[in-house]
Amino acid sequence: MFSNPELLLHLALTGLLILAGLQDWKKREVSNWIMIPLFFLGITFVILRVGNLDLLPVIVAAILAAAWTWKWMGGADVKILIGLWGLWPAAGFVGLLAAAVWGLALILIRHRRDRFPAVTAMAIGVIFAFLWI
Repeated sequence: MFSNPELLLHLALTGLLILAGLQDWKKREVSNWIMIPLFFLGITFVILRVGNLDLLPVIVAAILAAAWTWKWMGGADVKILIGLWGLWPAAGFVGLLAAAVWGLALILIRHRRDRFPAVTAMAIGVIFAFLWI
């Protein structure tokens, strides 16, 4: 049934993001055992892509690191997005887009900048990315 290793990776990442999204929704934090391995795997694949001249994930990782430095995003958000961009760039894009739309909607509706569970929005985006394939 699951002979495609890429499909297995996407399924595992989707499950992991669902778990992280639920944690972020309930506690407003995500466990390090989810974020740290995902981040290091993603960073490894981002670095490997440099050799293939696929620089988009590298550029995105640098922008995300800057967003964390300027406190535009939380550490969990950045680690998870860098992990996704390294392992599954399409899901990283959709997850980032989902978080951006959710954040923009909150700003427009509430007319102020609030903290929100961005990993939950990313998880919803990753579910859509998985269903797309």
